[in-house]
Amino acid sequence: MSISYQGEAHWRRVAVIEVGADFDNLDAVLADPSLDFRLQPSAESPSGYAWFDLLVDADKGERRCARTAYAVLTAMQRIASDGDIPDFRIVTGHQWLRLGESDPDDAAPMLHVA
Repeated sequence: MSISYQGEAHWRRVAVIEVGADFDNLDAVLADPSLDFRLQPSAESPSGYAWFDLLVDADKGERRCARTAYAVLTAMQRIASDGDIPDFRIVTGHQWLRLGESDPDDAAPMLHVA
């Protein structure tokens, strides 16, 4: 039996990302216990690629969801530009990247990489 005093998280899809189908190390290159996010395989993946839904905990509020989406997506872009996520592409969710353009003081904290 499991008892929790916190409400169940309500996961919301905020983006879809693409990586090469043979890349199986995504969990190892992304890690940050302070951010509530999940990457869930998407059933919509085209041949030769793997799509993942980026889910954030909507119970944390809209602002926190936006900041988490921004932090995760910008970290993935940076990691991909270093060559550590092959064939990376943001399929949906580009709007979260604009968060950093609007106000530097409002930008999300950087995601720590494992």
